Amino acid sequence: MSEWTFVTDRTLADVDLVERLQALGWENMTASEREAYLAGLKGAYNAADLNRVGEAVAYIAGRLEQVGYLAPVSPKVDWQTGDIPLSNDLENYLSDIRTLRGVLAVLPTTPQVPQDMEKLTFTEANDIEKILADLETLIDNMTAVWHYSGEIYSEEV
Repeated sequence: MSEWTFVTDRTLADVDLVERLQALGWENMTASEREAYLAGLKGAYNAADLNRVGEAVAYIAGRLEQVGYLAPVSPKVDWQTGDIPLSNDLENYLSDIRTLRGVLAVLPTTPQVPQDMEKLTFTEANDIEKILADLETLIDNMTAVWHYSGEIYSEEV
C-alpha cells in the first residue's frame, strides 16, 4: 500500500480546465470554480506538486537506503504559492528523479525522466510521478521477497 498519492493520470482536459479558468479570471468564476481552483487542479503544476514530489523523493531515497542502496538526493520541499522556481532548482528537481531512477533496474513501462521542465507537458508531469510510483512498487516487492523466502530470518539460530 502506497504511502503517497501519486498523480499519474493528468489529461489534456485537466490542462484545458486550468486554461479556461485562467481566461475567465477570478471575478468571473463561480463559487465552485473558485473552490476547485484553490483546491489545486491536476492540469496545473504548482508548489503543491513540487512539494509532494520532493517529499516523495526523500521518502523513496530513505527506503532505498534501508534496503542497502544509496541515492544521494537533496529535494526542496518548502515551495510556497507564488514562488518562481529558478532553472537551477528545476535542474536539481529532475536530477533527483534521475538519481532515484538509476538506482534499481526499473520496469519496462517505467518512463524516462523528462529532459527539462521548460514547457512541461501533462504527460511529462505524469511520468515524473510514475517513476516514483514504480520505484515504490519495486522496493515493496523486494522487501516482500525477503519475507517469503525466509531470508529475513536466516542465520538467526
